[in-house]
Amino acid sequence: MRKSPDAQCDLCEYAQPINEGESCVCKLRGIVSPDDACGKFRFDPLKMKVSLPKLPDFSALANLAKKDL
Repeated sequence: MRKSPDAQCDLCEYAQPINEGESCVCKLRGIVSPDDACGKFRFDPLKMKVSLPKLPDFSALANLAKKDL
């Protein structure tokens, strides 16, 4: 079985972050680095951090609409 490139302890269901995310407490291995991974890795989708895309700036369009009125 290949190790997933996204396998990290901070995304595993067995680990909980401590010290503002500087390390993790793993139920199986104890204190580990958040970038570490082992063969027991199980992805927890609720720990995934997703950034929202930036919205375009519509202020120029609002100014054009005011001038047209």
